[in-house]
Amino acid sequence: MENRINPIPSDSSFPLYVSLYLYSLSADPGDPSNPSFPMQHQDSELGRLGRVEEARRVFNEMIQRDVVSWNSMINGRIEEAREVFESMTERNVVSWNAMISGYVQNGDLKNARKLFDEMPEKMLHHGIRLSLELWRDLTSQYLCCSLSNYCLDDLELIGSLRPIAIKTGYEGDVVVGSAILNAYTRNGSLDLAMHFFETMPERNEYSWTTMIAAFAQCGRLDDAIQLYERVPEQTVATKTAMMTAYAQNEESREALELLIELHRSGSVPSDSSFTSALSACANIGDVEIGRVIHSLAIKTGCQFNSYVMNGLISMYAKCGNVEDGSHVFRTIRVKDTVSWNSLISGLSENYMLDDARVVFEKMPKRDVVSWTAIISAYVQAGHGEVALDLFLDMLARGIKPNQLTVTSLLSACGNLGWLLCVEEMPEHDLITWNAVLVGCAQNGLGKEAIKIFEQMEVEGILPDQMSFLGVLCACSHAGLVDEGWAHFNSMTQKYGIMPLVYHYTCMVDLLGRAGYLSEAEALIENMPVKPDSVIWEALLGACRIHRNVELGQRVAERLFQMTKPKSATYVLLSNLFASQGMWDKVAEIRKLMKDQGLTKEPGISWIQVKNKLHCFVTGDRTHDQIEEIYSALKEYYGCFRATGYMPDTNFVLHDVEEEQKQNELLYHSEKLAVVFGILSTPMDHPFRL
Repeated sequence: MENRINPIPSDSSFPLYVSLYLYSLSADPGDPSNPSFPMQHQDSELGRLGRVEEARRVFNEMIQRDVVSWNSMINGRIEEAREVFESMTERNVVSWNAMISGYVQNGDLKNARKLFDEMPEKMLHHGIRLSLELWRDLTSQYLCCSLSNYCLDDLELIGSLRPIAIKTGYEGDVVVGSAILNAYTRNGSLDLAMHFFETMPERNEYSWTTMIAAFAQCGRLDDAIQLYERVPEQTVATKTAMMTAYAQNEESREALELLIELHRSGSVPSDSSFTSALSACANIGDVEIGRVIHSLAIKTGCQFNSYVMNGLISMYAKCGNVEDGSHVFRTIRVKDTVSWNSLISGLSENYMLDDARVVFEKMPKRDVVSWTAIISAYVQAGHGEVALDLFLDMLARGIKPNQLTVTSLLSACGNLGWLLCVEEMPEHDLITWNAVLVGCAQNGLGKEAIKIFEQMEVEGILPDQMSFLGVLCACSHAGLVDEGWAHFNSMTQKYGIMPLVYHYTCMVDLLGRAGYLSEAEALIENMPVKPDSVIWEALLGACRIHRNVELGQRVAERLFQMTKPKSATYVLLSNLFASQGMWDKVAEIRKLMKDQGLTKEPGISWIQVKNKLHCFVTGDRTHDQIEEIYSALKEYYGCFRATGYMPDTNFVLHDVEEEQKQNELLYHSEKLAVVFGILSTPMDHPFRL
């Protein structure tokens, strides 16, 4: 595909340019009425529209050329643009800016930087003296353009642009500063971003919301909250950013409280505010609150915004009210792909597979999300063969799968799935490899994921941060400590990729599962990025598995200091004490949880059989077939004990008889769901919990 600086839109005014061109050819070059400007304008417009061949023809046949004509020709193919640029006998500031921007837009930042560095001296050679104001203006355009879109994967390049900003006095400029900040956050370098943020002499609304959003997306909600509380003047944008942060991190009540606060303050919530609130409402499954938000959107005139309407479809569907979601869908005059996808996903999530397929077939244009939604629906319904047929159909239509598509296929087809992904995909680019790699890791195919990574290297595909996340996750699931260390170290030593907190979390999980608790703690203490609560929770879970009370208490104290109390942390610590028979400590934990209003959420296991969802809790007595399930479970349990199986009752309360402890473990929700699945499905038919 040719590199172009501009796209080629359809433009009905093209005949007008041809008429002007023909008129200019018949004019006398010495005549003052010669329409040289229309000629230049025509050439410029042809270049802008991407009609490069026509533009070159106009340029070659032009009677008079000036610097404007030459500049117009630069806006074409990047290689030819450089030829035109070098051929220019006269260049002005626009010439240089057009050429540098062309390189930036085509992702060639090395040549853009080289040309930028040469600009002052060569412009002087062409008789152009750069004033400080003009130089700073060019610098600002170059920095913002480069940082905003084109160097996100190159941390070294982002850092190299900062000296330019400092030299020209632009580091303190809020626009350039925000561009640098945006580049750091989108690269995933949050600690570098935060360091730069703290040094910014001036911050605007965009700076604050960028950092809040970045922390939220990385699961660092506490950092996002602390930053939000520092905002000197709260606006609709900053409150919306915090609402989104809460919703993304499953703190939905707090997100909805912010919407109420925003409304009561007299401010009009934005479209994004409503979208975040609807997402939060969907998370908690409260359709009544959802209806209130819907009414508020109508009162503020936001109900016809496409994002809000799509959010309404998803909210109603996730709350189990598919009919209202379908009604919203029918009221949308111009339905975009997201609208169709929202309805398909909503129907699928409510086990209305046939209806979802009908909507899918009616879609005027399907994207990878559409295909993924319907493939996942068939996988969840246990129809792996149909899902596989759809996957192959998607590939035949030239649509590249994403990670979720591959994960769904792998969960249905196992080893066959990953082989199909590798063999059938028409293009093996980095995105495709990563999708298969991470999909294998998530489905417990650790060794297969490592093979995928090695095959990538053999074929010359350079891995990125996502690739390493997948292979480290695979090593963790497969218990491959040496391989995990080797891949982790190769990130910096071989590929020059700085590990993010996610990569460290994978390593801590790997070391913790394998019993290397001291090494895991040392890794956290010495990591160059700030550890979050997730990485400490991974270590606490490992302490529970290996019954290391001393380290577990230290880790729990860290967690209590850095985050607001979570029931999961207390439960892990309580189980750790219980495993060692420290019942006084268990009682203390229970009291602490009660004092803080925390309760242990009961474990629920789901299984879908014949398009119907069945839910079980430990000791369940409500299911229609519960007697049959209990009878079969006791029979299986007898077989297990005969082969030497004994349940570990150390985690069950000490004031309960041993037989009762074993019964509590026997009738665990997952065991009940598995036995029901065995009783309700054919021998060769897979089922999912």
